[in-house]
Amino acid sequence: MPDVTAVIVNYRTPELTKGAARSCLTEPDVSEVIIIDNASGDGSADVLSNEFKGQRVRVMDNEKNEGFASASNKGINRSRTEYVFLLNSDAFVLEGAIGALLERVKADPEIGVIGPEVLLDDAKTPQPGNYGPFPSFKSIFMRDQTVENPLEPDWISGVAMMVNRRFMLEIDGFDNEFFMYFEDVDLCRRIWEHDKKVAREPKAKVVHFGGQSVKSDFRRKKMYYAGQDRYLEESGTSGIVRAMVKISRWPVYLLRSVWN
Repeated sequence: MPDVTAVIVNYRTPELTKGAARSCLTEPDVSEVIIIDNASGDGSADVLSNEFKGQRVRVMDNEKNEGFASASNKGINRSRTEYVFLLNSDAFVLEGAIGALLERVKADPEIGVIGPEVLLDDAKTPQPGNYGPFPSFKSIFMRDQTVENPLEPDWISGVAMMVNRRFMLEIDGFDNEFFMYFEDVDLCRRIWEHDKKVAREPKAKVVHFGGQSVKSDFRRKKMYYAGQDRYLEESGTSGIVRAMVKISRWPVYLLRSVWN
């Protein structure tokens, strides 16, 4: 019997979500797909329900958009399988990806979360910024994302990750106070604190288009910085460092925008 439920959060990207769901349904280890529509207000829930009527897909229609973390937790809670595969709506899995992740996580009980190789839309080039060291003054401003062991980094991106459902419920899943961005980094931090490890499986590959739910670069950056602030506070980063980050980052962002 298939061991995995795929959970996809949709916000005004029904066409992309269709592709994400279809890619999961072709994987033999997937029992069903749960789509959480995060109060899109554009008819997405109806479109998706009609598209997958009679298939192994459940569509949940949230009355309020409480963020990616909260919606993902609802999907995890509603799943019935031992493992849950979380996938962004603007991504799709390549053949065998879910099976490769499942094989690795079953073979190593110390793994708390595992992610695939995330590729750009050419389906060949690794997409940067999908794993790295925990945020620090150096990693934030020097953009230094090097890690000692790329197969077991500090954190992996929530673009695509597989977790054990029971373990996620034990640690209360994602922190619902994160609306969007850094909920994945925070989850990985807490997984390490529970003596489990974060892992990557390069044999599993996922294509990610990126940035489709939030079109405005300024709005996206504002949400990103809000998530960063919460993460730094929750992780116990000193007040001095947090203040330095807040004071410095917008000028740095504006300068980079001009030079890029």
